[in-house]
Amino acid sequence: MTETKDFVKIVGIVEVTLKDAATGEIIHREQGYNTIVAQGKAYMRRNIIQHSTQYNGNYLCLSGSSSTPSDGETSVPSLITPVKTATKSIVTEGGAEYMRWEATWATSEANTTIYSVAIAENSDGTGEWARYVFSNAINKTSTQELTITYSILLQ
Repeated sequence: MTETKDFVKIVGIVEVTLKDAATGEIIHREQGYNTIVAQGKAYMRRNIIQHSTQYNGNYLCLSGSSSTPSDGETSVPSLITPVKTATKSIVTEGGAEYMRWEATWATSEANTTIYSVAIAENSDGTGEWARYVFSNAINKTSTQELTITYSILLQ
């Protein structure tokens, strides 16, 4: 008799949309897989077993770092302000359920060169869960809005 077992794999997907605020024209869009760091995996495990400390991952953080995230990264490097409190939800797409974080930086916010985005536990970038490095740096200006949609799927 062959026994089948369920295995869980965590997949993080990031969608980046930079658009002209006046016209709505998309200037840059990309989607890719992020790195979920060891600390983020530990937070998720603790939440699943309802450990005494619960983790919220409330914040989306922009970063001036283009370095590849290491598994041991615990804080968002080169944090760019403002940090955003994410709108969090569970969504179903294509038959799969995703945990989703989303935030938009308005024309008056984060007008600088941005290299990556992260989910963090705290508004100072500590307690990092995951980080995604853009394929190319984004030079956001005061005429543009940047929307980040971060999705995590347990397969």
